[in-house]
Amino acid sequence: LTIVFPGQARGEKGYARLPAIVAALRTRDDVSRPVRFVLQSSFGRYDTGGKVRRRDRDRGAARESLRAFPDSLVQVVDRALTNEEYFALIADADILLLPYDAEVYRTRPSMIVSEAALFGKPVVVTAGTTLAELAEPGIGETAETNADFAGALAKIVNDYESFRANAEARATALRRELDARVLVQRMLQRALAEHAYACAG
Repeated sequence: LTIVFPGQARGEKGYARLPAIVAALRTRDDVSRPVRFVLQSSFGRYDTGGKVRRRDRDRGAARESLRAFPDSLVQVVDRALTNEEYFALIADADILLLPYDAEVYRTRPSMIVSEAALFGKPVVVTAGTTLAELAEPGIGETAETNADFAGALAKIVNDYESFRANAEARATALRRELDARVLVQRMLQRALAEHAYACAG
């Protein structure tokens, strides 16, 4: 199964946590099938003024740690992706890993978790964030510590067919609700109802 971290390697997205999460899952003996990680790891160049920002040091160290894992376990994608490549990455994922910062994403929304829902992908996200609203039981899992993330990934891996079926069923329902024809029909119904009310008044 392919576990994907999509999007830029930014601190608030929990990129620096990835080596510890990978290592924690790797050491578990209760994972029923092989997994591999595909981790988007693109970020801007270091400052050219000679002083490296701390966040760049942290991200650079995390990327080097990820490269130290066997290629069969971790694939580091260290270049920016085109829109087509990005959506192909999401489409080919089996599980999306989104260990976003709890404070930053307590109220901030995430387009990626919405994309995961529409693509029918099980997710593991940080508890207490807006992302957790789309990690419904049987579709996704929430976690706080790195060990929790590894445990949540193991749970989905071990019962993957059920998680995938539930996620795909929700995606079908969401796509139906967001269909342009359905949205236009709802707007027309509301407009006609308000018009009828105004005429009756």
